[in-house]
Amino acid sequence: MKFVLTIIFLNSILYSQNLDTKIYINEKLQTAVLNNQLSEVIELVKEGADINSTDEIDGTPLSLACSYGYYEIVKFLIDSGAEINKKDNSGNSSLILASLNGHFEIVKILFKNGADLNTKGDYGVTALHHAANYGYTEIAKYLLMNGSKPNEKNLNDNTPSDLAKMSGNIEIYDLLNEAIRVEQLK
Repeated sequence: MKFVLTIIFLNSILYSQNLDTKIYINEKLQTAVLNNQLSEVIELVKEGADINSTDEIDGTPLSLACSYGYYEIVKFLIDSGAEINKKDNSGNSSLILASLNGHFEIVKILFKNGADLNTKGDYGVTALHHAANYGYTEIAKYLLMNGSKPNEKNLNDNTPSDLAKMSGNIEIYDLLNEAIRVEQLK
């Protein structure tokens, strides 16, 4: 009986150490992404860091890299199998975060790798809502050309067009209204 209990005890210690090691390596991955250290990110992934892990603040390594515009890290994480549409702790996808922060090249690579253009995040906003609100014309055009819905409403009942108008982004406002007009003709 003592032998069995000893084995169970040792197994629980090993499991706990493995769990602590996994948490530690995943935290190191988040820090390496935050500090834009591509070589460290690559090494940590080789060592077994979970590229789809989430922490309590930043979400996934991919969402963090998209927020800050770290293109090379985004590309590496996608190539390594990161879940493109996984949401962060606020409910935002990597695409929404890239659009929110005006990272056009990252928006493009996410879309080319399967990002859902019409997914809604925090407060019911889409990537197009953010592009319209913050005046990212190039992103708004790209999203519309690739199937983003111009009539989606957020939780405050605002469409991207409403946000563009309220923010004084007239070029995007006109672009969105034209897209809505074309959609209504279909």
